[in-house]
Amino acid sequence: MWNLKKFGNKIAFISEQNNEYSYNQLDKFSHHIKNKIKKRSLILLLNDNSIASVFFYIGLIQNNHLILLLNSKNKLSYIKKIIKLYDPDFICSPKSQSFFEKKKLLKIVTTFKHFYLIKRFNSKKKLINKNICLLVSTSGSTGSPKLIKQT
Repeated sequence: MWNLKKFGNKIAFISEQNNEYSYNQLDKFSHHIKNKIKKRSLILLLNDNSIASVFFYIGLIQNNHLILLLNSKNKLSYIKKIIKLYDPDFICSPKSQSFFEKKKLLKIVTTFKHFYLIKRFNSKKKLINKNICLLVSTSGSTGSPKLIKQT
């Protein structure tokens, strides 16, 4: 993946609150994710417009996980439908997102700012194509959730 260390303490992002985040911080967070998720997994990332969302996105990509990217503002019924259909191993979501699964089937793996990374214990083992890194929802005319695969 990307060699974030080569940029060192150069600024990678500046938040809306004018907080600066370096490439070293991104690299450190990527290693943190690597220690939390040992094998390639399908991860539902319910993103928002925040530094935490960006850090998780980059940390997951850096560690070769398959990200199913959805807006956290989607209706809960749609998110449930996606979870049921694609059965992600983990859910990465803002803390404000209400979870609807049985708590005993979930474990908070790590947090960063206002985001949780949650392990789902009831997900089934699946084969994940090694060439795909990102699944993005598309607005299909049929009303059933469809995803675009990106390498």
